[in-house]
Amino acid sequence: IAVHPFHTLAFPAFYEAFPNTKYYGTPRHLRRLTQIPWAGSLEDCQTRKIWEPEVELRIPAGAEFVNPLPETSNHFVSVFVFHRPSRTLHVDDTIAYG
Repeated sequence: IAVHPFHTLAFPAFYEAFPNTKYYGTPRHLRRLTQIPWAGSLEDCQTRKIWEPEVELRIPAGAEFVNPLPETSNHFVSVFVFHRPSRTLHVDDTIAYG
């Protein structure tokens, strides 16, 4: 599951090593890594619900998720991953509170 649109470099190697695995990504992953047959986009709320109730995927309100611009500097778009049984939040980058 690719939850940060700008973390892309490892996915071609993962796909080469594990070609029979289902891959899910952000709209940017689907646009840029076309050699991977993505099983779904995390933009789709039904795709984000595949792992419920154990895991909740949430796009932070206000994040430019579908097409973050400017692409060279706007990297605040990570999908939050919450594992309910352990109450663990995974954020594939940074959380800032201002």
